[in-house]
Amino acid sequence: MSKIDGESLDQPLSDTDANAGQAPPVASKPAETPPLADPLPRSRSRALMSRKTAALLVIDLQEKLVPHIRDHPTVVWNVRRLVDGANMLDLPILCTEQYPRGLGHTVPLVADRVEVDDEKSMFSCRDCRTVVERLQLEQRDQILLCGIETHVCVQQTALDLIAMGFDVWVAVDAVGTRFKLDDQTALRRMESSGVTLTTTEAALFEWCEDSQAPEFRQISGLVRELPPERVEIPSARYFPRTTPRYVMQTNHQPEPEGHGDHLHFIVRSTETGAVVEQYEGRVEWANPEHTAVASKSGVQSVEVSVDGSAINVQHADEHIDMVYLPMGDPRTNHPRWKVRKSERHIASEEYKTDYEITFQVVDYKSDKVYREFTGYEHREPETGRLTHVSGVRQVEISDDGRWMLLTEIGRPPQIMEMPPEQEEQA
Repeated sequence: MSKIDGESLDQPLSDTDANAGQAPPVASKPAETPPLADPLPRSRSRALMSRKTAALLVIDLQEKLVPHIRDHPTVVWNVRRLVDGANMLDLPILCTEQYPRGLGHTVPLVADRVEVDDEKSMFSCRDCRTVVERLQLEQRDQILLCGIETHVCVQQTALDLIAMGFDVWVAVDAVGTRFKLDDQTALRRMESSGVTLTTTEAALFEWCEDSQAPEFRQISGLVRELPPERVEIPSARYFPRTTPRYVMQTNHQPEPEGHGDHLHFIVRSTETGAVVEQYEGRVEWANPEHTAVASKSGVQSVEVSVDGSAINVQHADEHIDMVYLPMGDPRTNHPRWKVRKSERHIASEEYKTDYEITFQVVDYKSDKVYREFTGYEHREPETGRLTHVSGVRQVEISDDGRWMLLTEIGRPPQIMEMPPEQEEQA
């Protein structure tokens, strides 16, 4: 092997050495890049409402229902803004009423702007023929719902419309209920079933779509409106129990002759086993097979509430008493007041109602009645369907015992301050 200056002659040349003295290669012409596809979407996302395919459905915003809805001035205000925006953008507006003969018509602020399409008895709007036919005729498959109540008519309508193939939105600030828990639970259930939750402002801008739209200035004016003053209502509920504290036992003995049964109801404390309340009644049978009742007397049934706070006692004359049970440890409850509720069947032509409902606010220590309120219900004799209500429907005491919340048909909820502790003791 030959070497020159210590380097082997057989060592392969590098690419640089091999190409030394040669002309550089000619660069090849790059291939032409095809034109990029248009990055802009050709059509609007189906996750967004379009004025061409959307419609507004106002559900049962009626005079006798609205006053009982939490923050109802805001709910009505938002519904009215949605109606105004839909009119500006030429969206179809549909409206329903639930049993208007008993619950009144759509509130004037909205009724002046819309026409009622259907009256209904079913909670859902799925059988409202005019509503469905209008949506199909105008080829509207995106429906925004507003109105009351979130957990009843709105929720059932939303789920039924989804089953019918519509895309459904709910404006969460334009629907309402009496109680916050009902509202929150219904919204979660609807969302999990495919309903899209939105707000009034988001819906208005979604319908408008473009700030260059001729209606934008009007829509912007709706958005800039100031909401009505909000009235805060103290939290009110019946005193709850974390675990049931009472149990009800029954002892029904047939009489020797076999014509009747003796009914014995015993309410016991689950902590001590002591008897708290006892009730007796009797049923006389018309035949030996016990398939027809000839007569009743005394108490017919006793039921302990799920939270162990009260018992419902049903008498032979259909009179029902709700009796609140001892509260126990005053450190974990506020035993200043209790509410008794009674229902009494009425056959009098003077009242023209079937049931009288009485609420008594009672001093828990002395058992003296502080205030009493009355309401009425009328039901159809044939079907038992509720057709008319009046007067007080519910009385609740706040957690701290300082407030009483009174719900009365046809009037806004009333908040009454209770006497302070020292006055009560005096």
